[in-house]
Amino acid sequence: MKIVVYPLIFAVLAGCAPSQNLRQVSIEDYLFEMTYRVTSENLKHKKPREEYAAMLARAEELIAQDPGSAKGYDLAGGAYYSIWMFYSHKEADALTAVENMKKAVELDPNDNHSLIGLADLMCRFGNHKAELEYIDAAIKAEHNDPGLHYMRAGALQELGLVKEALKEKEIADELSIAVKQNDSVLEEGIKGWARSTGGGSHPWPIPKGEETTPSRSITIDYAYFRKHPLTPLDNALKKPLAQYLDNISLGEKMIAAKPDDNRGYSIVGGAYYYIWVYYSRDIADLEKSITMLRKNIEVDPSDLSPHMALSMIYCELGEHGEELLEIERAIGKNPSDIGFHRYRAGCLRELGRENEAQLEDEIIKELIKNRNETTHQAAGGKL
Repeated sequence: MKIVVYPLIFAVLAGCAPSQNLRQVSIEDYLFEMTYRVTSENLKHKKPREEYAAMLARAEELIAQDPGSAKGYDLAGGAYYSIWMFYSHKEADALTAVENMKKAVELDPNDNHSLIGLADLMCRFGNHKAELEYIDAAIKAEHNDPGLHYMRAGALQELGLVKEALKEKEIADELSIAVKQNDSVLEEGIKGWARSTGGGSHPWPIPKGEETTPSRSITIDYAYFRKHPLTPLDNALKKPLAQYLDNISLGEKMIAAKPDDNRGYSIVGGAYYYIWVYYSRDIADLEKSITMLRKNIEVDPSDLSPHMALSMIYCELGEHGEELLEIERAIGKNPSDIGFHRYRAGCLRELGRENEAQLEDEIIKELIKNRNETTHQAAGGKL
């Protein structure tokens, strides 16, 4: 069965028009992409499967010619990774990618291509402790790369180490000043940071007792960092004003055609928010965003994204009481989401309610423990 999909949360975050992203995919592919955060940016790099088969054949030749070289294993790891992401969706291909990348790093500890590939895979599968270890190894080989430091900041934040993440992000921002804005190194690093702070929770086989946190929503991360001046990451995600205006027009047409469909309200609300952030700073635009997000909730009470978007807005305005209400409404609809509880703990601290925040920390630890036990059992003890 084929369905037309358009991930609404990405509409709010990136301000992309549905007309540019609608495509036919199977339900299985859609669920895979949402689970492992396969974005439209990733899909731009998709190649015909025959090219990956040719890469594997070439990798075998390189390994046969020089089994002590990392090149063949690096190439094989990248090919299996792409096959897993774009075609097979089989865990065996992901694991084979990991094995080849690990072999490449074993032969060449400075093979940053494989190190970054391993970090990316660990991020997608929710093993952020391992992700951080691979990023640190890559930084050791190339310590002045701002992109790697953005990725490290993202991994730290995934692990709940917010202060350390902020410090790392400052390092990345300083390093990026020396890099031209259109430099591919900086662009890749910014994508890495954005990927690290994307949404979703991923069941990678994790050794029992090794705590990881679910991936955090970039919406809420932005709420925290927006208190500071716009960074290269902010500017990288900025869209032309005309695109946001087009989104408003499109969303309004959708609302007029189907007023009981929440998608139109989500698109308009997201567009007005980004106009406020990047262009107008006019409170009227923010009020329009809030109105649309409220309407989204009214039309579809099960949708959690408007609660998160509203909490972000209230956080930026310094209205942490309202922020807390929206987070708690989201928790009421999904009480087992560890990310929501982390946001609640942070918000309570903003309000000076440290005792309650500490109780929330205990809830988080228990949720992580329960999830790790479940994940370990489901994975059959792999990795």
